[in-house]
Amino acid sequence: MDLFIFDNERKSRIVALYQGSKIEDEMMLEWINIEKKGGYLQIIWEEMEEFCTQAKIEIDEVKYTNAFLFKMIKIEDEREKMFSGLYDETFLLKTFLNENEKGDFMPLVKRVHDEVMLFPLSISKEVSFTTDLVSKLFIRDMLPIRIACIAYMLARMNKIVDPEKLSSIILASLIKDLGRNQINRSFFKNLDYFTDDLYHKHPMLSIFLMGKTGFEFSKLTKRLVLEHHEDTEGTGFPRNKKEDQIEYVSFYVNIADQLIMFVEGMVTGEKVEMNKALKIFAIQSTVENLNTNYPRVIIDTIKSLISIEENS
Repeated sequence: MDLFIFDNERKSRIVALYQGSKIEDEMMLEWINIEKKGGYLQIIWEEMEEFCTQAKIEIDEVKYTNAFLFKMIKIEDEREKMFSGLYDETFLLKTFLNENEKGDFMPLVKRVHDEVMLFPLSISKEVSFTTDLVSKLFIRDMLPIRIACIAYMLARMNKIVDPEKLSSIILASLIKDLGRNQINRSFFKNLDYFTDDLYHKHPMLSIFLMGKTGFEFSKLTKRLVLEHHEDTEGTGFPRNKKEDQIEYVSFYVNIADQLIMFVEGMVTGEKVEMNKALKIFAIQSTVENLNTNYPRVIIDTIKSLISIEENS
């Protein structure tokens, strides 16, 4: 069947694709430009039933999908105007961490926010959801947001540019401890918080609660949440996985979480200077309740963040 496009400016319909023809990149760009101006794709109504049968979808699903895509295109266009060229491409995580004497992470938060706002929304609902969360949350300095930003920048330093992977890193960083936050702290009054069996199960509880939200999180996001306390030696939890069994991207969320919690005194009870914390991870020192077992590439990235003075 033929595919038409309604040109809203000319108030007329033209053939966008003849039956059996190949979709070319140039043709797609033309469609997008017309859609940005309020146009939309059409097929002859009498052929709708045949189209849905061949595509194995319902008519209502077609209408919903089209409405979603047009809405995303509009939002993308607005964000492009607002944020294009705004984020600082020269921003260096190493410089920021070593010169951040006041402990203000807002420059880092803004750097990540401005880049994420340019993610193409039509890739997936999860990417769209992530950008919406970032637009609302990444306007303040909070520990989960710090973790998400550190994990994001470590991934970018290692050439990860896929918006879906980067969105999973951000989402997992923000929601990984849903399960832990549901545990009654009174249970730990006479126990070692970090070694209690209930605490070790909180990643699985987080996955359970994610399923109750009604949102379909990607497999990668679920895996990052589940594995954010695993380590390369198989001594992590909840499933004691070893390095070759762990999704590599999980290590960015894992080490960002451990680094921020360590610096803020939530591991040993005492705050630690960022550079000293980085050095401990770099040489993989043993610190009680702190995971320093990571793949060599991750450790090398951490080493690259240490100031010359601290390296000497």
